[in-house]
Amino acid sequence: MRAIEDNCEWLGISKLILMENAGKSIFNEVSRRFKSLKGLGVLIVCGTGNNGGDGFVAARHLSASGASVTVVLVGSGKDIRTHEARTNFNILRNMEHTVRILEVKSINDLSKV
Repeated sequence: MRAIEDNCEWLGISKLILMENAGKSIFNEVSRRFKSLKGLGVLIVCGTGNNGGDGFVAARHLSASGASVTVVLVGSGKDIRTHEARTNFNILRNMEHTVRILEVKSINDLSKV
């Protein structure tokens, strides 16, 4: 996957755009399956890599469509590994009034979820 992403970047498609498209595709599928997202409770579990970044993008779109979104980050925000995932995590942090973010750094933190 990394080689494909690198090739896309060489062609002029940034990894940030790839992440946006992946997260938007998740949002599109959830939207297709539910008649209304308004008030729908959604839990998204994310890691600190690019798949987590895809989840951050999906969370943003779901929240903007009226869903009640909680993101569980398995790890710490300071440990997010890529610029692209960190960028999308920071966007979610700025949406603290519409997206709930919980960082689970140890088994003891599971009680927050």
